[in-house]
Amino acid sequence: MRSRKAFYNMVSSSVLEFVTLIIGLILPRFLLQAFGSSNNGLVASISQFLNYISVLTIGVAGPTRVALYKTLSKNDMAGTNAVLRATRNFYRKLCKIFLIYIVVLAFTFPFIVESELGWYEVSLLIIIIATGIISEYFFGFTYENLLNADQTSYIFTFIKLGCKVASAFLAIFLINRGASLFAVQLCISMSLAISPIILSMLVKKKYTIDLNVEPDYSALSQRKDAAASSIANIVHARTDIVLLTLFASTAYVSVYSIYMIVMNGLLRLMSVFTGALEAPFGKMYAGHETESLQKGIRLYEFIIYTFVAVVFTTTGFMILPFVSLYTKGVTDVEYIQPLFAILLTAATAMQCIRQPYLTMVQAAGKYKENKVGNFIEAGLNIGLSLALVIPLGLVGVTIGTLVANLFRTILYAVYMSKNLIKRSIREVFMRFIWVIAIVGLSIGLGTVTRYTVRYDTWLEWILSGFVVVAGVGTIAAAMSFLFYKDDIKALFSLMKGLIRKS
Repeated sequence: MRSRKAFYNMVSSSVLEFVTLIIGLILPRFLLQAFGSSNNGLVASISQFLNYISVLTIGVAGPTRVALYKTLSKNDMAGTNAVLRATRNFYRKLCKIFLIYIVVLAFTFPFIVESELGWYEVSLLIIIIATGIISEYFFGFTYENLLNADQTSYIFTFIKLGCKVASAFLAIFLINRGASLFAVQLCISMSLAISPIILSMLVKKKYTIDLNVEPDYSALSQRKDAAASSIANIVHARTDIVLLTLFASTAYVSVYSIYMIVMNGLLRLMSVFTGALEAPFGKMYAGHETESLQKGIRLYEFIIYTFVAVVFTTTGFMILPFVSLYTKGVTDVEYIQPLFAILLTAATAMQCIRQPYLTMVQAAGKYKENKVGNFIEAGLNIGLSLALVIPLGLVGVTIGTLVANLFRTILYAVYMSKNLIKRSIREVFMRFIWVIAIVGLSIGLGTVTRYTVRYDTWLEWILSGFVVVAGVGTIAAAMSFLFYKDDIKALFSLMKGLIRKS
């Protein structure tokens, strides 16, 4: 059942990500053409300012899910309600702060931003856009945490999917009918507001919800430790662009951002099947199912390491041709940076490799135990990048990121192996060697065959990509059969069971 739920969550998340991508490409173009760059930028700016309040929620979702793993694994609905009551109380306090923030923003923002609209129109736009966000705080986040912990987040995913598609079609219809910016934004905000309300109604039908019980605030006792880890991760993630902006130039930031289009896409691709696995691991850990946990982590590792070996080796071959085509005709800065491309690919691959260990640490709620390591990672990145950004530019900040990611991956892997699933760290080391061997053989095959990627057109680039994926995939498959035959059997057995039950 846990595997089937994880499968449903992966599929629903994949569909949502794909649809969001398509809408994200189409709808902004309609808005831009109908209302102009100034108003489009104003909406983006207001949304950004409103989302700053989300910093106050950092550290709540993780500890809440960990507490719910324990109560749900014991079928303790009274305990579950107590956790939900504490979480709801916290989010409703945030609602009050958010309402004050909206009022302040509505009165001050029109006077600090240049706009074609009058001050009262800007204020109205702020209130309209804020409507959808505040609905999520009041109705959505508490029950969304419950569904995530119970591995039924696919329910809310399809609700969001339906509302998102409906609002996009309605917004485009209104634009084509000549509706105002306020009407279109109200339509979009209503879709955000409606989905948490629908979620609340469905959850109350599915579960025996009683929020008149005494709140269990111990569920949020790790909030500060989880928040500290999240802040350290934010600092680590934002270091490169900040330092390039301060000590290099905006041209370097532009180069960095183009390469990150690819890397962020790969991270989102990975998150489709990693986001669904924290809940089952959390329940296994809470229920002391050590053997099931070890098997689950081993299979999860195999999937992630195979993904890294095939996808990031392919990326190493294909990213420079991609950037060359993407920036064709732009000559104000040199976008083809081979060493930077290799280092950034390696750094992002390392971030993916640590995902099984990070997922397990979060599922077990071990935020405090790993807080120091998170800050050391952020410090390493900042320190190395700061020392190397002036002499090496893009390469310098990427070295800092790579070293920090490598350090944190090792620490997470050691902590998980030693404290959570009780196994030898040698297994992790051997998987590292396995990935390096696949990369080396792939590079060797490319050198021996004098393989050259053709990329005069996007079609040639796509066809060349298929060839590279096939070659690297063949090497990875052969290496898997040689060293991880049991993992392949476990994966096929799992997929066969999922397909049959589905």
